[in-house]
Amino acid sequence: IYVKQIEPRFADGAPLGDIVAEITPLEGEPVIWKPTADAFMRTELKSLLQEMGVSRVILCGLATHGCVNETIYGAMAAKCETWVIADAHGDIGGPNLELYFKILRVMKICAMQLAY
Repeated sequence: IYVKQIEPRFADGAPLGDIVAEITPLEGEPVIWKPTADAFMRTELKSLLQEMGVSRVILCGLATHGCVNETIYGAMAAKCETWVIADAHGDIGGPNLELYFKILRVMKICAMQLAY
């Protein structure tokens, strides 16, 4: 499931709006437009996951301190097992990411590294 922010700078065709070619949704894969940092808030994400029988959410994306963080809380509120891929999200606060993962471990959020 792909989630995109509803904001002019992230609109289709805008410099920040296009999904990277390597992960472009396939025909029929859902794309959810979100009005807030939390992908669960005021979207159909929770009901879509329930319809699909999904109980584990693996997050990646941009703005770790904002969108990823808020979506973690949304996923937890939706009773989803929540994972964050350590090397598949980013933020402007580079050195602070290690501290962020320590906080996630305290919260019992699973963090994993991708193996290439």
